[in-house]
Amino acid sequence: VASVPYDGYALQCTEKKFGSVKSTETLQAQKHADITLDLEEQLAEFFCAVWAFAYNGTARNNGTTDTFSVKTNGIGPPKHVTLIERTAMSLAYSWAKDRNAPKCRVVVVAIGASDVIQDDCSSMGDEEIVRYNITGLTPGRGYNVSIENCAEYCGIATVIDDHTNVAAPSVVTNFTASVTGFVNVTFTWEKPAVPNGPIDGYLIRIVNEDNNVTTEILADGLSTDATIVVGSEFTYFRCSITAYNVRKPEGEKIFGPETSTSFESLGSGPFPPHPTVRGIQETDAVVYWEKAEDPRYNITSYKVYVETKGSFANTHTMLNVSHLNPWTRYVVNVSSCAQETGCGEGRSISFRTDVAAPSKPLWLTAASVSFEWIYLEWERPNVPNGPINGYNVSLTGKNVSFQAVTTALSYNVSQLRPGTLYSVSVYAFNYGFNDEKRGPGAMLAASTSSVAKGTHVLFLVMGVAMFAITTSAVAAFCLWPHVASGIGKKPPTEQDETELHTIKPWMRIRRKLCPSGVFGEDNEENLVD
Repeated sequence: VASVPYDGYALQCTEKKFGSVKSTETLQAQKHADITLDLEEQLAEFFCAVWAFAYNGTARNNGTTDTFSVKTNGIGPPKHVTLIERTAMSLAYSWAKDRNAPKCRVVVVAIGASDVIQDDCSSMGDEEIVRYNITGLTPGRGYNVSIENCAEYCGIATVIDDHTNVAAPSVVTNFTASVTGFVNVTFTWEKPAVPNGPIDGYLIRIVNEDNNVTTEILADGLSTDATIVVGSEFTYFRCSITAYNVRKPEGEKIFGPETSTSFESLGSGPFPPHPTVRGIQETDAVVYWEKAEDPRYNITSYKVYVETKGSFANTHTMLNVSHLNPWTRYVVNVSSCAQETGCGEGRSISFRTDVAAPSKPLWLTAASVSFEWIYLEWERPNVPNGPINGYNVSLTGKNVSFQAVTTALSYNVSQLRPGTLYSVSVYAFNYGFNDEKRGPGAMLAASTSSVAKGTHVLFLVMGVAMFAITTSAVAAFCLWPHVASGIGKKPPTEQDETELHTIKPWMRIRRKLCPSGVFGEDNEENLVD
């Protein structure tokens, strides 16, 4: 209430914690005035001052200040906000639900960009813990995430600075390789259009096409060029580059797609072509090559050297080579020729001709023969024309045909008939590129034994044993009456003999075997019934 004439009132409030100032003025020349000031901060404490002022011409006179403190109401920030999942394109959070402010508002601002995502999450269910997933984000980017509890209005925000996981960058563009000084190579490229992260580095692979050796070099993520010395002159190289990001805290490298190019190191003289050999046969082959390119020379012809066959001049990109030996390794060297320098260094390739049929096996013999098997032996052909992949053994005889394959220099043919003549054939063979190459056969006639040697011996032993047993039985049968008479028995009477002839027929057999026995000298007629 003013005690002197005045023109209005001024109100100023200062937030105690951070010092922010809010103020307002009103032109009310009344003893009692109502002034409203929007402090804009919830649950904050302010130190306020109010005073009257009056204008004296152009000058302003302020009255005595009256001070007081005030604390605003509001909704508190979400509590226990926790990141529960981070991916390359999403961030998920949880926090404790405020029963007095059951709604929420989430505002996401991309750091360093103008992207803003805002969502009023009005329906959150009845759970005590709120879970919220922010999707549609960019991989490897930082975000300012603001979460507020809301009722009729939204409260103080919990603000989090976070980031999504990195992902694989897109393809590197404009990748080139340039050669200087024969073997110095400089690579250049441009960054991927979609980095999906900071681009932590680049991996460059260089493959030597001649020996298939791979070399890898790493360049940092800020680089757009790299230089390497390949070390080999006149060599084809294939190279590729890929960008990568490192996922933290795992440290895993996430590689993007590759892009590739090729180059050739140079040397003294024209660049040599790269020969290949096709249509390889027993005695022939065709050498092909692509037209060589060298930015320094005009290549007009080629020199082809074939080991043991000599050199050939050629203006075409192929050469038929004939009159070669089967299963023989040859080296072919092809060099480029230019009018300025003549023929330069050559590039070589080796090949082996196809196998041919071997000659026939040597010294085929039946090394051992039994009544039911024949054991065959032979020696390698003197002209193998290949590695000799095996031997075919065939045997034919009466109602018998047999065939087998072996890699040994012998074979035992069993389950044959005794005393049978057989025709034997053995030939060697090689497996060619497309078919089997069979050589001529070595022939032999061989017969099994009529009876096994073991059978002769068995029959001899059995014969001797039977003779001994028979002789012993006859002698005992004939001597028994003499032994009986020696122990007190009387010689038989004629009546006894008659009874024996009638009642005991077996006695007659003994009499016939022993005519000089105890029965006297009966005639043979008396022994017949």
